Amino acid sequence: MRFLTYRIKSTTVLIVVVLVLALAAPALALVSESGYKYCNGYVPYSRAYSTGTTKHFPPGSGYKIFYNGSTWKVTTRYSDSGDGFWFVQTNGSLNDAGTYAVCSQYTY
Repeated sequence: MRFLTYRIKSTTVLIVVVLVLALAAPALALVSESGYKYCNGYVPYSRAYSTGTTKHFPPGSGYKIFYNGSTWKVTTRYSDSGDGFWFVQTNGSLNDAGTYAVCSQYTY
């Protein structure tokens, strides 16, 4: 009987641990949007409408981090060196329609 009680307790603990990990897993997921932007001499920038910690990798430049928390915010990051691949990543939510790269009115 003692073995059966121990077995039930350990199984219950295992089930609780699996449930906690399953609930925490979506919070660890990263969401991203990317593409290529050619601006023919104008300065491109990445724009995101997101929550969470958002990283911008605009065309041809290093990244910048924005800490939005649970609030939806528009964030932008201008390129330092021209056309190319862009990438936005967050551990929160990302609005696809509000996340893209744009050619500004500025030239190099």
